[in-house]
Amino acid sequence: MKDTKDDALALEKAAKYICTLRCGRCPMVVEHFPCPRECDLDTAAWQCWVVFFRRRAAASDTAAASGGGGSGESGSSTAAGR
Repeated sequence: MKDTKDDALALEKAAKYICTLRCGRCPMVVEHFPCPRECDLDTAAWQCWVVFFRRRAAASDTAAASGGGGSGESGSSTAAGR
């Protein structure tokens, strides 16, 4: 059984680490990933990385289940504050 609290903490730490390596840039800038919500002063780039990783994992799970490929990423993009 997965411990989702530990998984969430590990994902947060990984996102913060990668964000630091990318000089605080969000995945929209680095990976051309559409922001999950409108950016503002309360939005931290590491939060966008968490959403980016979750969407990538969901897309991989969906592709594996269907036997195909694809990214499955979509959404609106705003770059305010980044």
